[in-house]
Amino acid sequence: MGRLIIIYKMTTKGRYGLRAMVDLVLHEHEASTALSSISKRQGVSVNYLEQAFALLKKAKLVESIKGPKGGYKLTKPAEKTTVLEVLEVLEGPISIVEQGKESTFIAECVQELVWQTIDERLYDFLSQITLEELAVQTQQEEVCEPIMFYI
Repeated sequence: MGRLIIIYKMTTKGRYGLRAMVDLVLHEHEASTALSSISKRQGVSVNYLEQAFALLKKAKLVESIKGPKGGYKLTKPAEKTTVLEVLEVLEGPISIVEQGKESTFIAECVQELVWQTIDERLYDFLSQITLEELAVQTQQEEVCEPIMFYI
């Protein structure tokens, strides 16, 4: 039986932040959504969400609304915001291997033929999924089926 090797592991900032963004889409009919509301629905601390939303706001993916009914809202339509955009803001550049300083011919070939190709396909995949699609999937009555893709 083979071993499971995790090449890239998404941090909680990326996972929780993406969930919070989908939650924002699901409640976009409201003028804005408070982080405390997202926190309750998603089971994530408000302090943690504040950190993620500070990055999302700086990247202009969300804007904050001040006042008693304040909160956050998307700056552009959910169908134009991709999972890749959100994850890159929260995680930084996504790559399955850390870019090393190896300079052997074999290392360069493996980097170009394997790791770079996987990274390109991962980027393509993540750039094709929008927040709108994720929100629609979560609203369906059935349990969300995992999206299958092959590299």
